[in-house]
Amino acid sequence: MSVRVAFIEDPIRKNGALIARLVLRNKVDFDQLLSYMQNSTGLAETDMRAVFLHFMNALVFFLSSGGQVQTPVGTFAMSLGKISPSVDRSSLAERKINPDMITLRLRPDAALVEKVKGATTLDVVDMPSVQCPAIFRVENLEQPATPNAGSAGQILEIGGNRLSFDKDDAETGVFLIDPESNVETRASTYSRIGSAWLGFKLPTLSAGSYTLEVRTRPTGKGLRVGEHATPIVVS
Repeated sequence: MSVRVAFIEDPIRKNGALIARLVLRNKVDFDQLLSYMQNSTGLAETDMRAVFLHFMNALVFFLSSGGQVQTPVGTFAMSLGKISPSVDRSSLAERKINPDMITLRLRPDAALVEKVKGATTLDVVDMPSVQCPAIFRVENLEQPATPNAGSAGQILEIGGNRLSFDKDDAETGVFLIDPESNVETRASTYSRIGSAWLGFKLPTLSAGSYTLEVRTRPTGKGLRVGEHATPIVVS
């Protein structure tokens, strides 16, 4: 499987250093996980769901007694949050420790980490020198867990880099392109948070798959185009 990587300028070191960030795909919910496991094991989803719930109860039982629970995916353990630096040492004896300070840690099994490494390839999709809009994900805000899809009038949100544009400039904005006819449709309703999050209302289109582009025009520069790697499915 391919995982996308974006190189961004290090916000702490101002010497041109870059840091790599994984562009995570949309979240996988529990039902999707169970469905995948059912296809590979033949077990009923209801049985697997019951086992997961019993596993969670078992974790609570052993962790709450201070135990470390070893599993094929790694070791679960309980820890306490750090004490604030502003706390006076002389008052620590009177400080009440309460369960709100508890956090849980998972130390992944080394074999699991190696399996993930062996199954993953990294694909660089963005660097500061590219200077084009970069689209990392498209999510349907009205239908959670429905990425890269929607119907007319629904709001889709784009996450990425360099997504700013002048909505009154007809050559910039969000465009959906029919790959067969090359007919372009520009979205007309937008909301934006900085240059990393862009929301738009899906125009009225025939059912099918469309290429999504974000087009910008940086000050003093020409038109820049960023294309989403995954087609948008319109129903």
